[in-house]
Amino acid sequence: MLRAMRTIPPITGIIASAGCAIGPVFCFDTLLPTRSRPGGSRLRPPSQEIARLRNALSYARASLQNLLDSVRAKASGDEPAPEYAVLSGQAEMLADAAFIATVEETLRSCSCDAETALRKAITHVTDALSATSDEYLRARAADIRDAFSGVFDALAHDTTPTAGSSLPTQGIGNSTPHSPWEPDFSAVPPGSIVVAAHVQPAHALRLHEANIAGLVTEGGSVTSHVAIMARAWSLPLLVSAQGCKDVAQYVLRVRQTARATDEALRALLDAESSGGKTDALGTLTVNPDMRALRTRMPHPFLTVKHTSTAEQSPPAACVLNAPLRTYSSDGIRFEVGANIVMPQEACAAAALGAAGIGLFRSEFLLFGSDRFPDEETQCSAYTRALQAMRGLPVVLRTFDLGADKLVPDPARMCALSDAAEPCAHTASERNPLLGLRGIRYCLAHPELLKVQLRAMLRAGACATCAEGTLRILIPMVSRVEEIHAVADLISEVADECARAHVSTPDRVALGIMIETPASALMAADFAPHVDFFSIGTNDLTQYVFAADRENEQVSSYADYFHPALLRLIQHVIHAHRHLRQRPGISFGEQGIGRVVMCGAMAEDETALFLLAGLGLRALSVPSSRIETLHTFLSRISVSDAEHCARAAVQLSDAQSVRTLIEEHLRTAGITLEKDEEEPSPPRSP
Repeated sequence: MLRAMRTIPPITGIIASAGCAIGPVFCFDTLLPTRSRPGGSRLRPPSQEIARLRNALSYARASLQNLLDSVRAKASGDEPAPEYAVLSGQAEMLADAAFIATVEETLRSCSCDAETALRKAITHVTDALSATSDEYLRARAADIRDAFSGVFDALAHDTTPTAGSSLPTQGIGNSTPHSPWEPDFSAVPPGSIVVAAHVQPAHALRLHEANIAGLVTEGGSVTSHVAIMARAWSLPLLVSAQGCKDVAQYVLRVRQTARATDEALRALLDAESSGGKTDALGTLTVNPDMRALRTRMPHPFLTVKHTSTAEQSPPAACVLNAPLRTYSSDGIRFEVGANIVMPQEACAAAALGAAGIGLFRSEFLLFGSDRFPDEETQCSAYTRALQAMRGLPVVLRTFDLGADKLVPDPARMCALSDAAEPCAHTASERNPLLGLRGIRYCLAHPELLKVQLRAMLRAGACATCAEGTLRILIPMVSRVEEIHAVADLISEVADECARAHVSTPDRVALGIMIETPASALMAADFAPHVDFFSIGTNDLTQYVFAADRENEQVSSYADYFHPALLRLIQHVIHAHRHLRQRPGISFGEQGIGRVVMCGAMAEDETALFLLAGLGLRALSVPSSRIETLHTFLSRISVSDAEHCARAAVQLSDAQSVRTLIEEHLRTAGITLEKDEEEPSPPRSP
């Protein structure tokens, strides 16, 4: 009977948070009622529609505030939970007075209802975000829609409160849902694998409180806030999964069967990626056979990697495990650090044995706000990351901004929080990837950069931060003058702090991103002016091959196995001997942290074997990949990798390089599980 009911094949999705779990499958969307607005579509006068909008906003804000209060109440220590930052950002969006004023003006001037006016304003913003080439910014479009989903819900049901009416008071984990249209989260079994079309951050938090084992969504992306939260919780997550509706139909069919058993609804979520590729694929298998279960779950303690909130939240601060000491089979030392976008992620990195934070993408501080973060906001974020790592190096990258990485209204976004002066650069560019981006943008607006540098220097002097742990990284460098300009600003800011009796570190390491052909070719010339290099293979690859990785027609050209890119990387690594040496600036044993790779290429084990042969000894990757890459590096021989690399750079095409690497790994007895598809081009870091 059970075999007969197994009528759907495994469904496939992109791994957004690694892990493996078994549990009963639960279709989240089956709990959602039809969201139709009762009473037809009668158009009210503008004043009434504005009142409806304001009431709905009040209801949504109050509901979100209740959720935030509950998260704060459950937090341990001073470190806020990652979900608190996400939900706070949504609360800021709902409180954006300028945005709401735009919606109300539309209602006054156009003959439409509140839903239409709000949807129009949101679409204007999200379309601009979706048009950028940066995957992280494109994911923010979904975050904006999520933030206002509660407003649409209240409008659709005409249940918005009037002045003085009571608001919901339930906290996370209560048995009663927050509103008539929300799912009943108390019905979600602990340890289940939830399948949904889309999950908002607030709903993800409630599912986390229900202690689910895994999550699979039809929509979403690896850079969404839900994905960030899932990684912080060590919750296995697949996004962009095809076949979720088939799973829902199967579950309904099984539940309607008299002989339905728990086994028929058991599911295996395999979100482990041994290949390390960007957009690696995982699977959800409903009603798997026992052989599959034994293959993926050979030990009982591996059946669920997810733990409860109480187990994940340390009593006072982050759990800091000793950094993994990584050596190849022939005794060569490596360092594996972590990439983060939120300071809270530093805790997970420390717990997973990261050798430091190799890349803190500071751009996240801009999302959910129409103004640049002020000095105090930035200083707090950087300090939390530095304190979490407790003496290990933390690389803070200055804002990597530009026309393709700005929110839709640059005039508003470019206003300093403490000096509301708009930036001069507000016009769109014909080719933003070749325009005013990265350090070019920041140097065009030094007032913004100075605020950020001051916040970084203050954070580097915090009581628990060891001297020399702060490292500042400059993105998109192409000329030595840019390095000098930033160095001068750092000195200027340090002098201003000294005059104001504000503590700053005596020494701060300064590095540059190698992500343009100019910086790669001039690496030896730039080296005497900086302390370290960080190779950003994602942008470097697309610039070398003049191929937009987001353009499906040419994305295959941007292949990081091509010898043209390999020779550039080799050139950069060899240039490390020219990097300046300064007292008090340490880069570990034999200076192996002076050249680090933080792009997607470093996550690919096949590529990593070759990179080890080219001389790379330090990498920075998502925290979930640290242990896997540590294990892989411990199995390889650098001597073999060097032999392979010498041959690879002499080849003329990417496929020949892949074949060569695979032959070397096979000879060494190292096998990798791979997807049958060719590796996808790397995405933006």
